[in-house]
Parts: sequence; C-alpha cells; structure tokens
Amino acid sequence: LALVAGGQFDATLIMNAKNDWDIAAGDLLVHEAGGVVCGLDRKQLTYNNQATRHMGLMAGSDMLMAEFASRVEKIKHNI
Repeated sequence: LALVAGGQFDATLIMNAKNDWDIAAGDLLVHEAGGVVCGLDRKQLTYNNQATRHMGLMAGSDMLMAEFASRVEKIKHNI
C-alpha cells in the first residue's frame, strides 16, 4: 500500500485476508495521496468493528480503479 501511495505502483491486489492493524496505516497513506482502497466487493473498508478481518482488498489511483476492479472481477471468477 505504501508503494501505491508513493506512486511506485499503479495499483495492488491483496487476495488473502488481512486484519485492521495490517492495513489501516497503508489505507491512510493511499487516501492521503489521493488514491482509493476498497474491498474486493468494491466497498470502502471500515475499521474498529467487532470483526477485524478484511477478505482481500485492492488499491490504486481513483482514475484506475474502475478498470482495475473489472479486471479483478475476472480474476476472481477464474479462481
């Protein structure tokens, strides 16, 4: 997530589950840099809930996310 925030990666896809404490700081970095972080369902992540695990996520620039998300959907259907 830090590499996306820093502009070194255009986007990233994390398919395995992560806890709040694994991704919250990276989520903040991406958002402060003008990017988007969301779950594989394209919904914004929420933190400090009773359930702390997120079942995968994707992050990238706002301009790329629609295309990236559609490609992720294709990948999910092939797994």
